[in-house]
Amino acid sequence: MDIVVIVGQVPATDMEIQYDRLLKGVDPNDILYTASRYDLHAVEEAIRIRDKQGKGTITLLGIGPNRVEAAMRIYLSMSADAAIHICDRSLENADAYGLSLALSQAVKSMKYDLILCGAESVDDYGCTLFLGPYLAEFLGLPQVSGVTKVELQDVGQGLVVHRKIERGDRQVIRCRLPCLLTLETGINEPRYPTFPDSLAAMTKKIQVMNVAALGLRDAEISHPDSLIKVAGFSPPRSRVKKGLVIDTKLSAVERMKIAMGGGLSAKTEKQTLLSGEISKVAEELLSLLTRQGIIRKSSK
Repeated sequence: MDIVVIVGQVPATDMEIQYDRLLKGVDPNDILYTASRYDLHAVEEAIRIRDKQGKGTITLLGIGPNRVEAAMRIYLSMSADAAIHICDRSLENADAYGLSLALSQAVKSMKYDLILCGAESVDDYGCTLFLGPYLAEFLGLPQVSGVTKVELQDVGQGLVVHRKIERGDRQVIRCRLPCLLTLETGINEPRYPTFPDSLAAMTKKIQVMNVAALGLRDAEISHPDSLIKVAGFSPPRSRVKKGLVIDTKLSAVERMKIAMGGGLSAKTEKQTLLSGEISKVAEELLSLLTRQGIIRKSSK
């Protein structure tokens, strides 16, 4: 089975990102980029499918600026076979529609049975969430999103995939090949590349293509009437901490007791201690429980 995996690069989430009010956004020079966690799971699943069948190829298809090559080396170190990088200045401001259009043109010239994508990304939720469905639409392929499990069938029978739906339920779908799947992170655990594999990945050749090589014009990818526009950036609103609200009708002493007790008010009901002979204690207890409504007297 020949598999194409769509991969990319995202900002590292373990570093602090400062909001620049002059730029009205985040300065790109302050961001450290790395491989996408979702794409790592997609590459891992492609490797497992190939190894289970004992044959096939895995081709990585990335899109973005020159820095994306560093992330593609990480994916290659997981034992992918080849890599293609679509790099062009016109893609810098492209939305999901433009990116998927460029990717579809590259995929059309490739041999494939299955296309795998990460379900989303941490950098641009609105863009990457629709990348897989847009790409499937351009290629005229059936697609299944939110996949949590892939089962191989007999030759020519396609795949059986499990996808998550509302309230934690799962939907089982039989899908013919070729098709496109977007995978969730819970589908597998990506392998950690060995040092020799990482060194070998540094020497593997990555084919670079521009928009012109795909037969597209810059205006088709990045045009002023983009289907998706960013309205603006803003820092998150500060959350107001909920404080202790004390009834002002209480006296100063009572308010101080509540504040020192963490907001817990003292019990106002007096405790009742019964003593005396057993028969009298039983009568008093029965009367007390009746007054409090715990038990009722029989009407008979």
